[in-house]
Amino acid sequence: MAVQNRHCRPYIKPSCCSNAKHVTSPSLSQRGGCYNTFFRASMLTGRRPDTNRIWTIDRNQYWRNPGYTNATTLPQYFKENGYISIGMGKIFHSGAQSGHDDHLYSWSPEGLPYYESPEHATENRNLTSLWWAFEGDTGSELPDGQIASQASKVLQDLKNLRTQGDTRPFFLAVGFHKPHIPFYMPKAFYDLYPPASQIPLPANPDPPIDMPYVAWTGYGTLRQYDNTKNVFTGTRCRKNSEQAISKACGFPDEIAQEIRKRL
Repeated sequence: MAVQNRHCRPYIKPSCCSNAKHVTSPSLSQRGGCYNTFFRASMLTGRRPDTNRIWTIDRNQYWRNPGYTNATTLPQYFKENGYISIGMGKIFHSGAQSGHDDHLYSWSPEGLPYYESPEHATENRNLTSLWWAFEGDTGSELPDGQIASQASKVLQDLKNLRTQGDTRPFFLAVGFHKPHIPFYMPKAFYDLYPPASQIPLPANPDPPIDMPYVAWTGYGTLRQYDNTKNVFTGTRCRKNSEQAISKACGFPDEIAQEIRKRL
């Protein structure tokens, strides 16, 4: 299982999956993983960005397009070697830049159409705050909660196939969106953490020496919120962001545990 970690950049440096003491994510720290949007193609094909020629989110930068590598993906490899290969959620970056989740190559018929959760109404419509705690919401209606429910259903379907005599092994990829912005979480996950003023910032906030130009960002998506657009690089905003992204790790961590219980 994997979580989306797009904003792993110099000013935030999120601690999800890093075993930081203030982050409660034992499941993902031990058995899951975080990866950055721009390296999805690399992780899933085993090719470096310079080999794949995929450095950003661009509808024309699909690794199977003419002039690119057309490399075999991890789920495709399993599918071509006798596995039932099923994916859901944010495994590839959805859209033209992944050939729409690489649906023509990576997934078995049992995994199609590819499952993308319905958009939660508040996820992208409220630009007032980058962080927000839901009152009286368990998270089941959030995109990641819907993906988790779909994963549980698929595991049951695979179990039913096994009882019917289908002995094929399976590969199941479950991609959660969080801790991607906006940091909207059920209040219970916000309550797990101390106030933002007590959240430690990274000891070294500076970008790596000689970081390539393509790795820099203007943080356009982070600056669109009312409470961050003018103070994004300030210490208080950075502490709030670090606190929020840490809390946003807790939700996918919990639902990942629930999925694993069904294995």
